Amino acid sequence: MLLFDMVCLTHKISDRLPQLASLISVSQVNLSDIQQKLSAAQSIVSYYYDADDLYAFVIDEKSLNAARLERNGLEDDIQSFRQAIANQDEGYRQSGQMLYNRLIAPLAGQLHHPKLLVAAHGALHYLPFAALTDGQNFLLDRYEISVLPSASTLMYVGNIKVADKPGTVLAFGNPDLGDKQYNLAFAEMEAKGVAGLFEKSAMFLGKEASKSNFKEYAQGFKYLHFATHGTFDSAHPLDSALMLSTTSVEDTRDRLTIGELYSMHIDADLVTLSACKTGLGKVANGDDVVGLVRGFMYAGTNQIVSTLWEIDDAATESLMTDFYQRIKAGESKTTALRESQRDIRKQYPNPFFWAAFQITGRREDMGQAEMHRSRKEVVGLRQQ
Repeated sequence: MLLFDMVCLTHKISDRLPQLASLISVSQVNLSDIQQKLSAAQSIVSYYYDADDLYAFVIDEKSLNAARLERNGLEDDIQSFRQAIANQDEGYRQSGQMLYNRLIAPLAGQLHHPKLLVAAHGALHYLPFAALTDGQNFLLDRYEISVLPSASTLMYVGNIKVADKPGTVLAFGNPDLGDKQYNLAFAEMEAKGVAGLFEKSAMFLGKEASKSNFKEYAQGFKYLHFATHGTFDSAHPLDSALMLSTTSVEDTRDRLTIGELYSMHIDADLVTLSACKTGLGKVANGDDVVGLVRGFMYAGTNQIVSTLWEIDDAATESLMTDFYQRIKAGESKTTALRESQRDIRKQYPNPFFWAAFQITGRREDMGQAEMHRSRKEVVGLRQQ
């Protein structure tokens, strides 16, 4: 009976809210529909694996290619790569090249375009693709990389027109969590620096960086920036949350949860979740990595910058400031992140300091007519 009820619920969600369905389940999408959403400069590589096999599908605007890849020991190799990065030792080069040879090299003949969208699966959500290396160059040097929770979400994300927002940046920095050990001094500097770059911006720091202020003001700004901690609950994914100001770090009522995001209409062009991971943890099924991203996507965010682990405060502050300076200068968000990562690499060569950052979302070269039409589609879905 429970299985029957779940199947019925899934069908109802798919019929009435296909945008939400694409974020919480596997949906069937026509190949031609995906290809129409791609620009001439883009390719998607979509991975899927089960207990025995690993597959990759490469899609561009004209073709589809599939490859069967080496599956054995994938999770262990990802864990080894992440651990080498966490230890900041040179062992990451060998493990990064092994993963490159497994995941990228067999597809090289099909990856012709400079912009690469990666739809990961399972443990691959934990993988910093930008830090994979062919032995000489990082993947970051070859491609402008963005990620998607799945290939089907390309149909529903990145379509919101937000040019009419009254505010530019709303930044939350170093919330007071009731315990000094959670203070992030550079996060406060980061929030001040980011907000200070743009006119019509605002910031909330310390006790003012609260969930109530987020709910009151977030919808009025084009860019939302969070320099804070996050908490992740694999047993109850909707309870995973951003940590905002509270009298006690244990008080869950003051957290901004994924469950709450699914009920909000934010319609932001960019959300940045800076330094929000609690560390390099055990590789699981990937839900904790993409959970907050999915929440903000469903709330109406075009693109989300997030981190795969919590990195050095000073390096993050420098990278984020450069990232927003580039956006202000007119670079696309995907280009800006890539170039900021390459710049910070000159000062901090180890991937620990720069490879954690990834951007989720789709293209930024939509025409105004298409953007307006897509906006109507999303609003229509929400009103059903």
